Amino acid sequence: MIRYSDLESSGHASVEKGGEQQNVMMPRIEQMVQGNHPRVTLAHWHSHWEINRVAGGGGLYIINGTQYTIQQGDIVLIPPQQLHRVCGTDQLLLEAFHIETPHQMNGWWAEDMSSVIHRIGQTVPHVLYRSMPQCGLLSEVLMDVKKELAQREFGYVSIVQAQYMRLLSLLSRYASKPLSSYTPAPSRGVQTVKEVIRVMEGQLAFPWTLKKLSDLAHLSPSRFSALFQQTVGTSPLDYLIRLRLTYAAQLLTSSNEKIIEIAAESGFRNLSNFNRLFKDHFQMSPSELRDTNEQLEA
Repeated sequence: MIRYSDLESSGHASVEKGGEQQNVMMPRIEQMVQGNHPRVTLAHWHSHWEINRVAGGGGLYIINGTQYTIQQGDIVLIPPQQLHRVCGTDQLLLEAFHIETPHQMNGWWAEDMSSVIHRIGQTVPHVLYRSMPQCGLLSEVLMDVKKELAQREFGYVSIVQAQYMRLLSLLSRYASKPLSSYTPAPSRGVQTVKEVIRVMEGQLAFPWTLKKLSDLAHLSPSRFSALFQQTVGTSPLDYLIRLRLTYAAQLLTSSNEKIIEIAAESGFRNLSNFNRLFKDHFQMSPSELRDTNEQLEA
């Protein structure tokens, strides 16, 4: 199964320097429309920074157990390794900028800024709301990066790298001023939840029960369920169903296995139940998804 904690962060551009071609790290941008996109509906984490600009609509973002209501114009800041998931309303549109972490840069990152920037989510909120002055500044930088990467005119690499530095410096300035009114959710159980999710992803066909999952966390079923709900925004068994359905969708579009075999491999022992849950989640049946994918690839 594709792990959504293992997403690639940045792209690269090739530039000539000293008569030689060198790869230069570039941010990667993707657009995500609310629906049943796995990167939206499944909690995940990764080793790089992710900055989301809310381009339309609104919803709820859950980051390390802290919940934020978001709307058009807001900017969401997600440091490395933080468990996050977004629950959108109709027409939520996110522009996600994936950026390498400061310590992976080429020596120009000041240590004081590197330490301060990781306070985001600890002493200052993950979300810059559109009414905040910093939000406007960051939005301008992100939109300029997006434009330069799209047009790729002469000198765009230097401009993007300069904006890269400005972006991270602005984030450090924001993080250097703790907000006394901000109280993040306790994060001590986040690592426990992440480890359980890893086991779920690796053993989807196993007949999991709430008791078996809670045993992995060394907690009672009720305590584990409450922790998981707070951290991810849904119950452990509901999340397991989403994982299984996402994996089934991957197999349907990448293999010729029979649907009944895919259902079993994904952890569903009843085909009619699998078909019902799949259609509820993706608004189409397994066979319709496979047919649609084949038509797109034809």
